[in-house]
This record gives sequence, C-alpha cells and structure tokens, in this order.
Amino acid sequence: ISLPNTLNIRIPGINSSDLVVALDMAGVYISAGSACSSGKTEASHVLLAEGLSEEEAAESLRISIRSDISEEEIVKASDAFCSAVDRMLTRKKVA
Repeated sequence: ISLPNTLNIRIPGINSSDLVVALDMAGVYISAGSACSSGKTEASHVLLAEGLSEEEAAESLRISIRSDISEEEIVKASDAFCSAVDRMLTRKKVA
C-alpha cells in the first residue's frame, strides 16, 4: 500500500511497535499501522480490510517522507532502519 510520499511495508517476524521504538531512539520517526489507527493497540482496520492478517498488520510499518527531505537524511534513516532490523532479526535467531 503506498502513496507518493507514504509507504506501508511489512517485515515478517518483527513487531512493528518494537521497531518504531528502536528507530525513535535513533532519531528516525515512523509509525505502526495506518494514520487513522495511530495510537491504537489493536490492528489497523485499514490493513485488515486490505487483506492482512492480525499478525501481518502487527508487522506493518508506515513510512512517510516529507517533500524537503535531504539525501543525507534519507541515508541516515536507511542506515538506522537496516541496523535496527538486523539487530532484531539477529536477536530472534539467538533466542
């Protein structure tokens, strides 16, 4: 699901709320679920209506990019995102 500046992605095996917190600590701000379900703990009705299961919805992230974002900011956010996902997946393998 995407708009010109907004992308919904799913990372199987990673709870989106955990990734939101990890990225927030790195200064990268994303959301779990859809905009109309922000702040709610249950799965987004929008994602469920799109055919995602409860588990898939819980693994979904919403990334919005402002129009004036710099290349440097995109690289920083991408690096933080990849590092956080790698750490989370590595911890799952060890556990």
